[in-house]
Amino acid sequence: APVPQSKGDCQITNVVLRPTGMTADKVCTGKMPGKATVESSWPDGVTATGKVHFLGSMQMGPNSKPIEWTIDSTSTYKGPDCGNVKPMALPPDK
Repeated sequence: APVPQSKGDCQITNVVLRPTGMTADKVCTGKMPGKATVESSWPDGVTATGKVHFLGSMQMGPNSKPIEWTIDSTSTYKGPDCGNVKPMALPPDK
């Protein structure tokens, strides 16, 4: 499952790996504290499904407002040929 960027305010915890999937929690602090459940499965080696559900709050001025969102995804491996799409260049080493 795609996990949104967290800019260092989140930690992945309680990771449970299985042969065809995984689950975890994502605990966030900072400007958007809360907790997400992360689930991903790949039952057949071709298809992957995922879900991220976040429940927390967001600071808006002097007030804190509840926030909740869910990402559901399905991916299917089509093959190694990406056609005209080329990989992005890696940034230079520092």
